[in-house]
Amino acid sequence: MLRFEFATSGRILFGPGTLREVAPAAAGFGQRVMLVTGRTLQRAEALLDHLKSLGMAATHFRVTKEPTLETVRSGVEIAREASCSVIIGFGGGSVIDAGKAIAPWSRTMAICWITSRLSVEGKRSRKCRRRSSRFPPPRERERK
Repeated sequence: MLRFEFATSGRILFGPGTLREVAPAAAGFGQRVMLVTGRTLQRAEALLDHLKSLGMAATHFRVTKEPTLETVRSGVEIAREASCSVIIGFGGGSVIDAGKAIAPWSRTMAICWITSRLSVEGKRSRKCRRRSSRFPPPRERERK
């Protein structure tokens, strides 16, 4: 039998209203947060308000495309200079990837990922929706 180990996060919050729980959870790890977002900070304003209400300081780091080594190095430098103890990635794939790469090198205590995208967007999603001529749709397979 194949032996393996599966480790995942200690806590997963999902569903409407869970954004309000992020700031209190992050506060347990420190008062300085690096907030990694996409092009705009506008979608994360509610989270910033929650962080400020708990007296937490947030340093913003913007990721506008797939993260490169230079992007990660820059994020690590900013997180270290600001003495961030928590990294919060708020956005899609590039933002999450950048946050995951920055966190271990900046010696943070906690990492939190927030995304509102539950499906693949853009060109890829159109490709996923195409029906294969080799396999009939699920309903047709069930009838056979």
